[in-house]
Amino acid sequence: LEFVTNPTCRVSGSSLDDLIGRCLTKIRYTVANQQHKHKINERRNRIIDSFTRPIANNESEKKLRTIVETWLSKLMQTIPFSNYGSYAADWRYHLLTTPTIIGSCRSFDDALHATIMLFYDKYILLLFGHLEHYSFIDTYYFLSNENNKTTHDDLYHIWCDSLKSTLDTVDRTMMNRDVIEIPLFFNLRFPCATTEYGII
Repeated sequence: LEFVTNPTCRVSGSSLDDLIGRCLTKIRYTVANQQHKHKINERRNRIIDSFTRPIANNESEKKLRTIVETWLSKLMQTIPFSNYGSYAADWRYHLLTTPTIIGSCRSFDDALHATIMLFYDKYILLLFGHLEHYSFIDTYYFLSNENNKTTHDDLYHIWCDSLKSTLDTVDRTMMNRDVIEIPLFFNLRFPCATTEYGII
């Protein structure tokens, strides 16, 4: 894992866009009201747009992509990859044993790139599954539309604190799942609102 998290191997730009797109295909959204099914694709498109917008002029309004990149890096540093599934901490293991890498890569460079993307795939799915499970993305949209600076800053601090505290207990088993099911509830505006909604 030390190799993959090396700054020279950092995934960014269009490669990160591709990873996010792949990640969203592994998240299966469900809605209680079937009349809202059309909103699922609208929501996916909005999430993708959130990662391609120009960075906001106000430094306190950090773009969602920047926040995700920061937490992705932290998760990769703090959560060991070798504890999940049949994966090994030694990246060379994947060059020799992963069927998709063996079957699709024509050179060592291709295989190395595929190995790096394999690691990132797992961690991005973990992070996005967590963000969606606790409605952090919807909450971010809500606070981004708040024009009152004081209210916006207060909401942003709540959002950041909630994200930090919940990531301490992130469900690491999501790294092993092929599909993550997320029930969508609309008009919930605060972090962990889906959990509170379920309790109510």
